[in-house]
Amino acid sequence: MLVSIGYVKAAAVLITLAGAAAACQLGAAAAGRYAPYPDVRERGPRGPIREIVRAVALAILSQRRNAEERRRVTAAGS
Repeated sequence: MLVSIGYVKAAAVLITLAGAAAACQLGAAAAGRYAPYPDVRERGPRGPIREIVRAVALAILSQRRNAEERRRVTAAGS
């Protein structure tokens, strides 16, 4: 709101946000919460929401592949 009325400059807000992001990264590293993703064998099972999201994403990818294959076949036949 203050940026939109010109009371605070947008550059100051961007610099503040960048500093806060850097501070969060350093805080995560200092707290020991900054680590690489675990190996597949170390992860727990997916929950029901993640399974639904995965199924939807895989279905969309499959539809895109099928559509692309149909375009290739029709283009090759022309």
